[in-house]
Amino acid sequence: MAIALAQAIPTKVFLNNESSKTLAFGSACTNGSRIVVALTYESRTVTISSVSDGTNTYAADKEVVGAVGAPAESSAHIWSAPNTSTSALTVTVTLSAPVYGYLEIYELKDGGGSAAVQVDSTGGTASLDGSLTINANVTTVAANCAVIVVVNEYNNTTYAADSGYTSLYRTAGSNNYHAQEYNLDVGAAGAKTIAMGSSSNVAYYSAASVAYKLAASATVLNSRKLLLGVG
Repeated sequence: MAIALAQAIPTKVFLNNESSKTLAFGSACTNGSRIVVALTYESRTVTISSVSDGTNTYAADKEVVGAVGAPAESSAHIWSAPNTSTSALTVTVTLSAPVYGYLEIYELKDGGGSAAVQVDSTGGTASLDGSLTINANVTTVAANCAVIVVVNEYNNTTYAADSGYTSLYRTAGSNNYHAQEYNLDVGAAGAKTIAMGSSSNVAYYSAASVAYKLAASATVLNSRKLLLGVG
């Protein structure tokens, strides 16, 4: 069974030298889904102070900070929380200092049932090697994982989404170029190459990826009936 994208904010939100940003889902969320918060910003020293929606508890799934010495600093972050709400949640991200960047929120759920969505594995890199390929490879443990990828790179260059992935956006920020893409079913478990080819030199980037899986169904190992007689 595959994971479904219940909803995502169709228009990314720009952090215009801001330290806090709020996004709201347009529809009611599903109890048992997973809320994913994906953020890229142009700093390697600013940190995420909190992610909150008033109900769920968020944690960092993957954070990649750009290498020292880049002319334009970068970092890429993916946080998430198991959701227990049936409301249209409003998510607030608070940072340690103002930055330029982009924020996106997703709701992932079981596409054919009510299994919880969990973190399977993570990947990503930070590069200063002048490579023409942005690498966010991940190795999944379970089959049929959904993968979300965020990219933050200097040069403001355009590039194509990886094969099989849907581009949510690719756009310029202040100094850097920001992008997010996803694949709701990457197939069999194992190493996944997530490489986005660039049309020009990509010297400095941060890329993070997280694979999400459906929780395994509970298995009854032993079942017994106890008959109580009266007499």
